[in-house]
Amino acid sequence: MAERLKMWGGGVALTIEVPIEEAWDALGDFCDISKCLTLDDSERSTYEGERNSPGCIRHVIRRVEWAKEELVAIDSRKHSLKYKMLENGFGFTTYEASIKLKQVSDKKTAVSWTVNMAPVAGKTESEILTNKMCKAFAHGIKKVEADYQKRVALSSL
Repeated sequence: MAERLKMWGGGVALTIEVPIEEAWDALGDFCDISKCLTLDDSERSTYEGERNSPGCIRHVIRRVEWAKEELVAIDSRKHSLKYKMLENGFGFTTYEASIKLKQVSDKKTAVSWTVNMAPVAGKTESEILTNKMCKAFAHGIKKVEADYQKRVALSSL
């Protein structure tokens, strides 16, 4: 009998000063990753299928990194989504993630991103999850907050 590999798991939990609907507009838009990921002119994100519906596929190309991901489930009422990576240039074989938002107050939202993935040959769990993926997602969540606060500041001029 084959031994089952222990999956790696981790995540990021942050509270941001953004109303939940504004945060969901960015983090719940699976097809437009540029709302939470800064892309330069040589990078792009495209999608196929019905926008932000289960089964749609997004393609993200960043310099030498790339991923093809499928939206598995989305619940806009509960502000949550799940997706999986189908193909990638990272060496990941199994990768499933979820994003969940919870209203803390009228102007604050708790954001949770979690991932479960198969180990990557030649890498450690902390090298991939803590040092790479979690940092990237924390940065993305903070980008949503910074972009919102810029819009608020501009609208008050």
